[in-house]
Amino acid sequence: MILALAAGTCLAQGADPLTSPGCVQALDALEVREAAILSSGRAQGAARAGAAELAALQPYRKRVARECLGKEDLVLERPPLPPVVVAPVTLPPRAAPAVQGALPPRSPPVPLPPLRTVSQCDPSGCWTSDGLRLNRLGPLLVGPPGACTVQSGVLSCR
Repeated sequence: MILALAAGTCLAQGADPLTSPGCVQALDALEVREAAILSSGRAQGAARAGAAELAALQPYRKRVARECLGKEDLVLERPPLPPVVVAPVTLPPRAAPAVQGALPPRSPPVPLPPLRTVSQCDPSGCWTSDGLRLNRLGPLLVGPPGACTVQSGVLSCR
């Protein structure tokens, strides 16, 4: 029963319009016309075809659409649409920044003392580059500037 239904739907569709004699003749006529344009002396063929040659193909293309697809080619017949007009986008005006009083003058930069480095050490402490003696107290060095640590030869004191 299923085979009968499947065979019935296949037979009900009818003949393929792309293989009909009218469609084959229209396609052949279009191909002959395109071959004539290609052999008319143009090196690149249809890619460089002029407007007159392309317009000469329009009736052949319409006939192929009518015979093979069963209708006129609506894309070829459609008139161009008018351009879409869009209103320009306007941004709201910027709010003016609040006017502040005059800024106070900048303070002068704070001069930093030169870096103290470790110049020489012994088991009980180290001497710094500016002549201070720092006594060793565990991992720290203690002296007049306070407790110091050594980082890459430079003293960091608190």
